[in-house]
Amino acid sequence: AMRQQLNELQASWQEQQSKAKALKELEDSGEGYQYGVKSVLEQKNRGKLSGIIGTVSQLIHVPRHLEKAIETTMGVSLQNLVTEDDKQAQAAIQYLKERKKGRATFLPLNTVKGQRPEEDLSNEENVLGLAVDLIEFDSKYENILLHLLGKVWVIADLPSAVAIGKKRGFSHRMVTLDGELVTPGGALTGGNHEKERSSLLA
Repeated sequence: AMRQQLNELQASWQEQQSKAKALKELEDSGEGYQYGVKSVLEQKNRGKLSGIIGTVSQLIHVPRHLEKAIETTMGVSLQNLVTEDDKQAQAAIQYLKERKKGRATFLPLNTVKGQRPEEDLSNEENVLGLAVDLIEFDSKYENILLHLLGKVWVIADLPSAVAIGKKRGFSHRMVTLDGELVTPGGALTGGNHEKERSSLLA
């Protein structure tokens, strides 16, 4: 019986291994990314374009319960490419342009600056905090994440977000755990994705 159990475990381990390998290959090849982003990642993997660190989604760790909120807020900027500096970003853009390989947005570490909101909402009811403080990343990317998430508050649910908006004159960008958005100016976005599109964070 022990023998059989061992065999089953080994088979299951091998299956997990090959799944992990397949996922790793998908990530390296830029599967799920826009054409331009994919083209740049391919060049990076060939050692052709220097100074490309990776996409934003590769550089952050998002707790599971926040995936919807962060994914909705960041949308396509999860695919932005972080570079060591602006020269390398310009070189990559030049490459995309010359080869007609699509478009991409680059976030050079030396040019991107972000800031925190002047007004603090953290003591309002059902506020989980600023999005940038709820995810994990290397401190070297702080300005990048502040630029993308430094002014986004994560709120438990839509009624709470709307209530805060009314109280504070809709001057904040808020996202709920279900991925609903309340933008400065008072627009509300929500509903359902027809199919759970394969999330980059997942």
